[in-house]
Amino acid sequence: MSQRLCAVAALPDGAAALVGDKNAPAHERILLVRRGERVAGFVNACPHTGLPLDWKPDRLAIGYGAYLRCSHHGAVFRVDDGVCIAGPCLGESLVGVTLRIADGVVFMAEPACSA
Repeated sequence: MSQRLCAVAALPDGAAALVGDKNAPAHERILLVRRGERVAGFVNACPHTGLPLDWKPDRLAIGYGAYLRCSHHGAVFRVDDGVCIAGPCLGESLVGVTLRIADGVVFMAEPACSA
């Protein structure tokens, strides 16, 4: 089972968007970044302090969506793998979210059950 997040077309190309329950705390929402047809997803929490990255949402994605920048302390993360390449948490990583795209819709894949 997968959770529907949004249509790919609803995500601005080269920008970041926060999806999920608008009433949920920011760190419980998913941060999506679209670059062309590829979409990456991360938990909206900086490994430096645990604060949401999106204090200033319009300043999250930089380099045409190649990087995310934490609005609180300026840490910069590669979108390809979530690794911090500059800032106070150098070498640490954002928590990635497994996504799948089907028929132009982004879904969050559910973790596999282990018996």
